[in-house]
Amino acid sequence: VAAAAALGCGSAVVFAAGFAEARRGALQERLVAAAGGMPVCGPNGNGFVSLPDRVALWGDALRAVRVGPVAVISQSGNIAVNALASRRLGLHTVVSCGNQAVLDAADFLGVVAERDGVRSVALYVEDDGDGARWCAALERCARAGVRVAVLKAGTSPAGRAAAEAHTGALAGDARVFRALCEECGAAWTEDPHDLLEVANALGTARRPRAAAAGAAGAAAAPRAAEGGAARPADAAPPGAAAPDAPSPARGLAVM
Repeated sequence: VAAAAALGCGSAVVFAAGFAEARRGALQERLVAAAGGMPVCGPNGNGFVSLPDRVALWGDALRAVRVGPVAVISQSGNIAVNALASRRLGLHTVVSCGNQAVLDAADFLGVVAERDGVRSVALYVEDDGDGARWCAALERCARAGVRVAVLKAGTSPAGRAAAEAHTGALAGDARVFRALCEECGAAWTEDPHDLLEVANALGTARRPRAAAAGAAGAAAAPRAAEGGAARPADAAPPGAAAPDAPSPARGLAVM
């Protein structure tokens, strides 16, 4: 890593394990120092795949994958591998960030939110991270019309211990992290299968449209406009196809 930084490389991916997750925090600190400000994905992760760009810095087997609107950002390599193995998902970008020694999931989320073609993100995290940075990344998603499904490890004492052993993560009170995500419009999920299925649904959903219904419709119209739904006057005529546009993250039902 130090050699790559000295050569002026733009970034690096570290697949190797045996750092903070193995209680070798000092070694991980040496890795950060060696990077010297160079962006690093990892260690103890599988790297990333950008399907539209046909670029893969990936530490596992990779078959042909259908390109689509769903991005995956995961501290777990296994969840990322399962996403790439799915024949149902149309994937855009997949990131397995592991121990997050330099770049973390919030960094990747903020960048992915502004990539052309991304409509939803499946986000698996173990570390709590920095609340302000999470808010900023989720706000970027909301402004870009990118919906986010979240799965958080460490919702129990056993889960927190497993997260620490897996990536060296320090998982705090999941209720606080959930409240933050929901306030920012993300959908909370309970297991890896739900995470990918919800992200897939969010990435392929059409924008909801409002319908007028007398006084109730008139009263609801301002709230519908705030949430991004079309007004009745703007709705397509009966039988017309709805436009293929993302629905807003705000007001999303939580699972």
